[in-house]
Amino acid sequence: MESIDQFSNLSNSLQSFLQEKFQNKDDVLKSSDLVSLLHKQCEDLDQSLKDLNKKLEASVITYASHSNQICGLFNGIEVKLNDLKLSTSVSGSLLDGEALGREKQILGEELPALAKEVARVETVRIYAETALKLDTLIGDIEDTVSSTMAGNLRKPSGSNLEVSRL
Repeated sequence: MESIDQFSNLSNSLQSFLQEKFQNKDDVLKSSDLVSLLHKQCEDLDQSLKDLNKKLEASVITYASHSNQICGLFNGIEVKLNDLKLSTSVSGSLLDGEALGREKQILGEELPALAKEVARVETVRIYAETALKLDTLIGDIEDTVSSTMAGNLRKPSGSNLEVSRL
């Protein structure tokens, strides 16, 4: 009687699996082969989970690295913008040829370089966002694998009534 109660605590999918695999006495004799197969599948799933964890770790490290690079780029842009602001305020107060030459240098060379730097920062930002999305997707996959494995081993307590009526 206790073994029937234990069987009724299993999920419907697990009950169906066991009923399919053990239809007669000969099938029971082959149970060690089934156990070996199930152990192999569990080991494969564990390895897949470990691989996903390694990929996640690599993605997080890459993301952190790019985040630090972006911070450095923004600091560089801030310095250049402050230099530009200082240069334009100085050139506005000076009316000589030197100030006009500096203004042309800023507008002709430094401003386009700054625009390229801003575009590069934007590209890195987009890459970092993509890496973060990848990180989230890997986490979702891990959660799904975990819940699937847990769900296949035990069924919810509400389905005990269905088995007991049979």
